Amino acid sequence: MPNLRNDDHGYEHLNVDGIIDAVSLPENSCIEAENELGEELQDVEEIVAPIKTVSFAEAFRALLTVSQWLQEQPEAIPYNLSLLTSLKDLAASKWLDAIKQIDITNFFKEK
Repeated sequence: MPNLRNDDHGYEHLNVDGIIDAVSLPENSCIEAENELGEELQDVEEIVAPIKTVSFAEAFRALLTVSQWLQEQPEAIPYNLSLLTSLKDLAASKWLDAIKQIDITNFFKEK
């Protein structure tokens, strides 16, 4: 059994006063922390690209890759493979529906 005192990885044992001192910050440091957090959020918002819509083809390729990866995993269970297969089939059918050519007569419907 390991000796917990010798295997201590930087954890401090605090009493109630130590905990209060550790979590209590002076008022100015709270304001500084909020300002720093605000600046970091602005930096992240500038870096992150706007969310784009995933096409049916991209979804199909991603699901195909995931299902191939999952088949190689020893902890894969048939239910998960079945679920991925059905999602992959759904993406494929929507992809095929999206690329089907529409007849010109379907554009002009009689009213």
